[in-house]
Amino acid sequence: MSDNIKLTKGSIGEYQAIFQLLREGYNVYKNVESNGQIDIIIESRETKKLVRIDIKTAKVKLRKNQLNYPDEGILKLRIDEDGIMWVENYIKDMIHHQDHIKHTRKFRFKESMYKLGMSNEKPSWGKYENNR
Repeated sequence: MSDNIKLTKGSIGEYQAIFQLLREGYNVYKNVESNGQIDIIIESRETKKLVRIDIKTAKVKLRKNQLNYPDEGILKLRIDEDGIMWVENYIKDMIHHQDHIKHTRKFRFKESMYKLGMSNEKPSWGKYENNR
């Protein structure tokens, strides 16, 4: 384990995201370079689409060497300390109603993957469907 707490937190978040992606049924290809432009490539088993991902445990911008990639470019997969993850810029802003936030946080990942074309299954929001 690193003496640098930020590196340790980042490594934990990266492996936690990989585990969750595999559990959700995606193929995950990990970059073997420690300082590469991307962390992983995700392949949808359903749609066969590939996306480049940089996993982030904090809100930060992409580095200059990560810009100007073709297609969607390099996407940021955010993962919270509580394990909730989503692809930034592919979900609507959350409504600031506490019950709605508690319910929808679980669906951030599913919605972002659907909007990316990585899943054909539209997420169900239950009683909050009309509030979106």
